[in-house]
Amino acid sequence: MNARDRNSASISISPIAPVEAKIVANLFGEIFPEPWSETSIQQLLKHDGTVALAAARPGNAAPAGFAIFRLAADEAEILSLGVTPPNRRRGVGQALVGAVLASASAHGCARIFLEVAEDNLAARNLYQCMGYQPSGLRSGYYRRGRRPAIDAIILSCDLEATGVDSI
Repeated sequence: MNARDRNSASISISPIAPVEAKIVANLFGEIFPEPWSETSIQQLLKHDGTVALAAARPGNAAPAGFAIFRLAADEAEILSLGVTPPNRRRGVGQALVGAVLASASAHGCARIFLEVAEDNLAARNLYQCMGYQPSGLRSGYYRRGRRPAIDAIILSCDLEATGVDSI
């Protein structure tokens, strides 16, 4: 077991209800330059099959990160996942991805998808380590103000091939 695995094992993961959308909105504001609004998150979480999770590190009351994903038939999609800057590289992202994979597997999903910015090497490395493989590209998907748009790499993970345990 490496240091990252030990760190992610001590991370607690809990569901976020639609009435707690402000938690996710606050995290979005801390993590991303163009955050989603509390109202849009709340509306999203009201849809059947949409799940939000918060991650907390031991001894910390404030959430360290979140994941929002959608379950549909035998597939799932991570809509957004983020870790606050002080909690990066401490197993939080790995714990969140693992919880999403386990939940999707428990709901009978065979495959899970996500999009990641081509220039987000830390996230791409995490997803690759968790069993994701490139399966497509969306040119110019991420707009960042006046800077040139960044391509999104579509990644997918075959849950049966990864041997993910259901939660």
